[in-house]
Amino acid sequence: MLLMLGALMADTKLVLKKSVQAKGSLHLAQVAAIQSDDPKVAAYLESLVVPSEYLADGLLTKGEIAKVLQNSLIDPKRIAFVGKRVTIISDAPITKKRLENLVRSYIHNRYKDVRIKRIAIDLAKPLRGYRVHIEPSSESFSHIYLKIVLTSDNERLTKRASVLIERYAKLPVALRDIPRGSIITPDSVTFEKKRLTNSAQKRGLVAGVIGSVARTPIKAGSIIKPYMLIPDYAVKKRKNVKIIYQKGAIRIELLGLALDNGNIGDTVRVKNLSSNKVLRCKVLQSGVVQYR
Repeated sequence: MLLMLGALMADTKLVLKKSVQAKGSLHLAQVAAIQSDDPKVAAYLESLVVPSEYLADGLLTKGEIAKVLQNSLIDPKRIAFVGKRVTIISDAPITKKRLENLVRSYIHNRYKDVRIKRIAIDLAKPLRGYRVHIEPSSESFSHIYLKIVLTSDNERLTKRASVLIERYAKLPVALRDIPRGSIITPDSVTFEKKRLTNSAQKRGLVAGVIGSVARTPIKAGSIIKPYMLIPDYAVKKRKNVKIIYQKGAIRIELLGLALDNGNIGDTVRVKNLSSNKVLRCKVLQSGVVQYR
C-alpha cells in the first residue's frame, strides 16, 4: 500500500461532478471522475468513502474531498482537482426529522466543543424534489442560527433552524493548593473539559497559565480564572531594581524602585532612590533596567 500511495503524482486527476444523488455516504467514484495512469491508484481512490457528515449541507467541497484523501494517507497537493464543489441531491422526502439530522451533522462537522440540546426548524410538512443547502446565519453564546435553503428546478424556499447549545472548553484546574505569589508550574495545574456558563467566561479563557503568578490563593480543584493570575514580570511594581546608565566608556549603576510592572523590552517608570527623580527606563532582564 505504501508503494502505491507513493506513486500518486500530479498526473492523477479528480474531475468533480456538478451534482450527484445520494443516500447516506458516497464513494469517491460517485462524486468525481478519477483519471490516473496507474489503474491500481485509480481503483484505490474510487473505493474511498465520503462520510455522510460532509454531505449534510447539500454541498461536497474540494476541501472536504481533500480531507478524505488526507485521512487515507494521501497528500491532496499531489492530485490535480477540476471543479470546486459537488451539489448533493437526495430522492428521500425532506422531513423535519431529516433536516434535524442534517443540521446535527452540520454542527458536529463545523463546531468544536459544542453539545446540542435542542433543534427547532420551521418546516410544517414534508417536501419532495428539493436540494438541501445549509448556511450559517448568526450565533450567540447559547444558540447557533442556520439558514436552510431548499431548491428545486423551479422554486427556492428558505427555512430557519435554531440550535440550542452548550459550549465546552478545556479550562485550567489547580491540582493542589497554590499560595498567593507562587509561580504556576506544570505539576500544579491540569486542563479539564468544562461547560462554559456564560460568554464572559468564554472570552476570559486563560492563556499562558504556566509561568504566571497567583494573585490570590487558589484552592485545589478550583478552575483557575484570569483575575487569579498576574504575569511573572521581569520588573515588578514596588520592587527594587538595578538602574544602568551607560554612555560610551561611562557606566553607572544605581538603585531604583519600579513604579510599573514590565517584561523584557518594556519601558517602565523607575524612581532613582538617590535623587527621588522618576526615570523612564527599558527593562533589560529580571530586576535590571537601563536609563537612556
